Amino acid sequence: MAILTEITSTNATQTDLQRTVEQLTRQQQSSHLRTGEANSLAGDHVRRTYHDHVGTPSVERAPGFGDMLEGLVKGVDRKNKHAKQEVKDLILGKSDNIHEATVAMQEAGVAFNLMLEVRNKLTDSYQTLLRMNV
Repeated sequence: MAILTEITSTNATQTDLQRTVEQLTRQQQSSHLRTGEANSLAGDHVRRTYHDHVGTPSVERAPGFGDMLEGLVKGVDRKNKHAKQEVKDLILGKSDNIHEATVAMQEAGVAFNLMLEVRNKLTDSYQTLLRMNV
């Protein structure tokens, strides 16, 4: 009998938590936050709190498309800064390895061209989506 009471109590707690999660989700959707990141963080917090309380494993958020593009841009920027430093060291006489400076400049150029092509493909895809009839 005690086990049945505990199971009923656990089910009632889960139902209350589910109602709270749904209510918070509705509140989150109704609020007009400017950034999707704040919405995502709030939703992640609600899910983590629910999973921690109930004891179910939570799933970590996978990196999004924006995170991937940000990583691409930061990588290109790192390569460009490295190439500039190599050239600066060569000019100032700190290094005499022309080969490394040339390779770093070429890598930075190729990475930048790749980023431009990705941007062009994304722009074309977006324009194609806009032209589609619904």
